[in-house]
Amino acid sequence: MVEWRSWVGCACAGLIAACGDAGTPPPARSGTFHEGILAMVGDDAIHAETVRRVMKVQGLAASAALDRAVRDALFAREARQRYEREHLLPVLERAVLARRLLEALQAEARARGPSTTEEVAQVLGRSWYDIDRPSAARTIHAAVLVKSEAQMGPARALAGRILGAVQDAKTAQEFEHAARSVEAGTLEVRVETLPPVARDGRIVPDEPPLPGATVGELEEPFARAAHDIERVGGSSGVVETSYGFHVIRLLARTEAWSLPEAERKQRVDAEVISDRARALEQSLVESLTRQTAVRVERDAADLTSRVVVAP
Repeated sequence: MVEWRSWVGCACAGLIAACGDAGTPPPARSGTFHEGILAMVGDDAIHAETVRRVMKVQGLAASAALDRAVRDALFAREARQRYEREHLLPVLERAVLARRLLEALQAEARARGPSTTEEVAQVLGRSWYDIDRPSAARTIHAAVLVKSEAQMGPARALAGRILGAVQDAKTAQEFEHAARSVEAGTLEVRVETLPPVARDGRIVPDEPPLPGATVGELEEPFARAAHDIERVGGSSGVVETSYGFHVIRLLARTEAWSLPEAERKQRVDAEVISDRARALEQSLVESLTRQTAVRVERDAADLTSRVVVAP
């Protein structure tokens, strides 16, 4: 398996001052090799398949690709001799093998075929902001909160009076002042400027949300009423939600945005492959965990607590 060892050699190349300091190179070996082996560097065999991959990836002729493989094998040999006692080489070897495993999992994920409808829906469900962003309405509203069944009638009536009071308001500040000027009695009136909301209730933030962050949502009756307002500066009628009764003023509207079709497909397919590979990785880790005993030293927590991480 000279392939991964040669990559480890390349990883260690920055730690080796010069190849000329490596000492006496292993003697050249001639004779008849096993089928598929083109050269031997010490005990490491350079296989024809390795040379073919180097030719394909780096665009080299066969002789140049073989020379490159021999050079990498020499670096790997030197790395093993220099750093095996310092425990660096095993770390690098594990890293390279882990990378190879992840690449194999990705290859298996691709081999499962085109993205399914369900997989595409999962990607769009979490990445909609960057792929298929809906139109959004930014609003200010006056809400008469309802805390008991007995308040339903009076709250609806108060919301109607607020609707009449805000009709001539030209700005958000005037809307708020007019709404608060209506006598509320024992009822609670809340006036708020809200973030942009899609018709289905999703909050559409001004900046891309952090990965995995929850952006929040408003109730659909509120969101639909906001989008039904015909013009910026216009108001809704009295809108009922589980909170009470609202009068909504449309402050701004943003248009829907989507990636071009080709970019959209490329982005979605790439995320589907990543999802599949992560699922395969998780399944493999769970299987290995069941098969492998894990022992943690008692002082591990104490030792870990002493590790200082630079800011």
